[in-house]
Amino acid sequence: LVLGASAIAAFEYLMIDFESWAEHNIDYLLDHTYLIFLVFLIMLLPVFGAGVYLLVFANRVALTQRYPPPGCAVSRDTVVIEGARAVQRARLVQFISVLLLCAAASIPVVMWYILHTLAGAA
Repeated sequence: LVLGASAIAAFEYLMIDFESWAEHNIDYLLDHTYLIFLVFLIMLLPVFGAGVYLLVFANRVALTQRYPPPGCAVSRDTVVIEGARAVQRARLVQFISVLLLCAAASIPVVMWYILHTLAGAA
């Protein structure tokens, strides 16, 4: 929790400096549009990590037909779901994680395309 709050605070602090730098160097960014792609790709790495983790977790649930899967740490007494209901939940989590990964992958590409188009028009 402390690490997450620190990361958010650091991001907010650095975002002001980044916006100022981007305003002063807009010509450079339009000439080097791949930098926008890389920046957004780096910013979305935690989202990619979460999507992959959810996909692996859902695969474990589907293979064992048990939710939560064996060996999974839980914080308190948890009702174990087995059989078809567990597989159904696993498939839902797989679908949502694939949507999350697709959305995260499309953001850097769209931003690069927008800036690449603007650079061509300028």
